[in-house]
Amino acid sequence: MANTTIDLTDDIKSRSPTGAAQKLANMGGEDIARELMHLSPGFAQDVLAELPTDARERATSAAPPDLARQWQRNSLYDPGTVGRMMEPVVGAFPPHAKVGEVVEELRELVTRALITYVYVVDDEHHLLGIVTMRDLLFSTRERTLEQIMLRGAFALHAAMELKDAMRLVLGKHYPVYPVVDAERRLIGLVRGQ
Repeated sequence: MANTTIDLTDDIKSRSPTGAAQKLANMGGEDIARELMHLSPGFAQDVLAELPTDARERATSAAPPDLARQWQRNSLYDPGTVGRMMEPVVGAFPPHAKVGEVVEELRELVTRALITYVYVVDDEHHLLGIVTMRDLLFSTRERTLEQIMLRGAFALHAAMELKDAMRLVLGKHYPVYPVVDAERRLIGLVRGQ
């Protein structure tokens, strides 16, 4: 079964979004969602847009809830923008969270997601800062994220054209970039690929 999945994934990746959608259209929702999760977020979004409505709904219903919400959010942005390429935010915490509590929660989160930074957000999900894993590791358990976060963190805007975003990140080389909306709410992540 694993080789069949790998072969199918390679086949899907080698196609155009339209061709990939045609290949996936008659599959069950779980199968479509699984294949889409193997694709880059931008390509997965393009394939989703090409799927017939019923197949797209089957895939969205079968996907993990955070990913399904992210696919729906990404679909609101124009092709060629950062917003079409977002992954779900994992590792966002309020500023008053204590380092020890965050570390304990991260132990579980890292078993299902690649986490590079901790994002500090307020109640309305505005990005207040980031915490590197190094800063988390060397801090005392009683300190709050607000005390150790890097304020004014660099973020990409979801509506930004990809070419403009690429110019901005050219000298940064971060492994992942937070993506914010016009009100600076954290709405996704983009890997520095």
